[in-house]
Amino acid sequence: MLTLAQVLLALNDGDWMVSVDLQDAYFHIPILKSHRKYLRFVVGSQHYQFAVLPFVLTSAPRVFTNVMSVVEAELRRKGIAVFPYMDDWLIKAKSPELVLHHLQSTTQLLFDLGFSVNVPKSHLEPSQRLLFIGAVLDTTLSRAFPPPQRIQDIQALVPMFQSGAVIPVLKVLRLLGLFASCILLVTHACWHMRALQWCLRKQWSQHKGDLEGSVKISIDAATDLKWWIAVGNLSRGRPFSQTPPVAAVITDASTLGWGAHLGDLEIKGLWSPVEQMFHINLLELRAIRLALKAFLPSLRGQSVQVLTDNTTAMWYINKQGGVGSYLLCREALRLWSWA
Repeated sequence: MLTLAQVLLALNDGDWMVSVDLQDAYFHIPILKSHRKYLRFVVGSQHYQFAVLPFVLTSAPRVFTNVMSVVEAELRRKGIAVFPYMDDWLIKAKSPELVLHHLQSTTQLLFDLGFSVNVPKSHLEPSQRLLFIGAVLDTTLSRAFPPPQRIQDIQALVPMFQSGAVIPVLKVLRLLGLFASCILLVTHACWHMRALQWCLRKQWSQHKGDLEGSVKISIDAATDLKWWIAVGNLSRGRPFSQTPPVAAVITDASTLGWGAHLGDLEIKGLWSPVEQMFHINLLELRAIRLALKAFLPSLRGQSVQVLTDNTTAMWYINKQGGVGSYLLCREALRLWSWA
């Protein structure tokens, strides 16, 4: 399925956009007659069975996406830049006239195939700022923003999470869900949700399924959450593409020591007796931070690519921490804070 990250990488400065919402999209996919008996349900004493693809079927999104990929391929063959996410489609072009022409070609093909457009939910006027799959896309700024309602929801919830406050689990999960929806739209979103995630994990287990419980907010979580309501952190958006790296640092570590290269520059060191007892994943992660600090005079102000053979260290940096290991999370956030 299409992802927001793919859409952001495909958008260019100054693009014009429209969106098309398909009416009752799933219902255009028929179910084989011999299979309909497996999609039966009862209302009162009356039995029914689906003759078309139901929304509640777990495989329905995959089936619908695969079927519509044929339509997408035909449109792209005609030179139309279309991005279908289930029943919500984005079309982009370099000018308002061209995007309208591509819109007409797209809707005509959809009509020929028996689909209908939900006009009230579609955005059929060319625009350079448009809401699509949970993000406000602005091609005049080449940035994506959280929708205003999501920002308001976050700013309304966060002040409740004071240090020592006892918050229902469902409300904590709701706030974390709002944070997660901003990961691609807010720089450092992952970083500033980790403290609350660890606060929840230490006091509640999802495996027990007790959604009636509550969580006492820690000092670390309350302090970190203030970042979400600081002026500008949510509203500045995130660029469509990231700055390409101009320097590459190669790092490695063992249980005895660590080393790194930056071009012809080399740095190495030995672990202390205490550090030698750490897990290799933590040592690999720490080696990256030490290497970057050592090479800082040559790296300051630049975008850097770190080359490591440890996938755990890579993921904890790229994901701005994690909830699998507290020590690894703390080490990764220590690196982000320093950077």
